[in-house]
Amino acid sequence: MIRPDKQFWRLCGLAVMIMAGGAVPAEGGAAARRAAIRKAVDRLNVDFVIRGQVVDQDGKPLDGVTVEVRRTRSVWMFRDKVFEEMRVVNGTFEFKYKDTQGIGLTFKHEGYHRSSLGFGSLEPPPEAHIEGELHKYEQVTAVLQKIGELTSLTKHRAVLSWTVFN
Repeated sequence: MIRPDKQFWRLCGLAVMIMAGGAVPAEGGAAARRAAIRKAVDRLNVDFVIRGQVVDQDGKPLDGVTVEVRRTRSVWMFRDKVFEEMRVVNGTFEFKYKDTQGIGLTFKHEGYHRSSLGFGSLEPPPEAHIEGELHKYEQVTAVLQKIGELTSLTKHRAVLSWTVFN
């Protein structure tokens, strides 16, 4: 296994700071660079509020939908901590998470194709309402397609797309 040298990690740290919009410290040595990298990584983690509904292809709310939630939190350069959980929602949903970089929601219901939504702290879509470090997504709609019916690429408000042809 090849182990990257200190120059590589220093370059990675500078790249993370630039991506997160931070400034590169001109002086202060390694401790100042580490603190700047830590601050840049922490800026990747924000708070999320995601509210919406789960409907079938006819727009009718679905009850008893299982939602698999996978969220990530940046803990250091190129290292994330992953949290997974499952919830059951009835027609509407609300998810609130603090200090998170990205969230993936997968909606499942018996007799329907699964559907996924993704939300991230980097480059949020225009539909996101951002208040400082809080990213709000209101009126998100997850549409589940009945198994055996044709569907095509679809977009509903925040982010939702899939293609299934049986």
